[in-house]
Amino acid sequence: MFMGQLSFVVIDRYVCHSYIDGDRMLSNVSTTEYDVYIEGMKYTAIQIGTVMTKPEFRGEGLSVRLTEKILEKYKPNVDFIYLFGHKKVWNYYLKQGFTPINEANYCLDVSLDNSRKHVLRKLSIDSEEDVGIIRELVKRRVPVSEAVGVVNDESVLLFYCQIAYQENIVYVPGCDAIVIFTFDETGMLYLHDVLSSRRLKFSEISEILHSEVSDISKIWFGFTPTFEDLVVSPKYETENDKMFFVGNESILPKAFRYPIIAHT
Repeated sequence: MFMGQLSFVVIDRYVCHSYIDGDRMLSNVSTTEYDVYIEGMKYTAIQIGTVMTKPEFRGEGLSVRLTEKILEKYKPNVDFIYLFGHKKVWNYYLKQGFTPINEANYCLDVSLDNSRKHVLRKLSIDSEEDVGIIRELVKRRVPVSEAVGVVNDESVLLFYCQIAYQENIVYVPGCDAIVIFTFDETGMLYLHDVLSSRRLKFSEISEILHSEVSDISKIWFGFTPTFEDLVVSPKYETENDKMFFVGNESILPKAFRYPIIAHT
């Protein structure tokens, strides 16, 4: 039986909403405040993440009560609240009043141009200087997409750099840009994020990618590609993760991919 107390821990824009019993965290639901740009308009939003309960306390409604408190606290003060849930918990969020949103996938068949190559510098998350470059560019970045993009995302971005993409962070001095990407043996390149103080053309991105890797036949975009020199048609596929939304859904584009590297 639950005998703990409610606790809040604030780290910058990241807040842990937890039930605590002594030195044990029984259940937690975290929030991160984002400035989200949707088709040129700036919105204040809360993303919910890190929803968890210790196995022996599951079924007592702790995470439900935490989510209810979060909605009560933030709904009057932000434009919308959202999260990303695995297929196993979709019904849970439907019961909480969230609306499921179908995101699009964007993938492009390519033959990368090798006519020009950039000087690239691989950044290390273990280097204080390199982390400084990332942090400085986060402050000056434009949203990665004109459809849906975020700013003020330093803590989440650095988390991904530390955990998932340590070997895949490339700085391009000539463009003053950071590109984060991975690729596999099938020829698929996964373009996770582009940090730049100006909006780059796809031709510039293509040159950067070819400077680092060859034999790429497809590019998967971890965001909605809105380059002025490229049109990519959206494709809808069933996925295990789905976006859930509380707010005015009419502000969302008809087709979009929320930046994958800004998921909490």
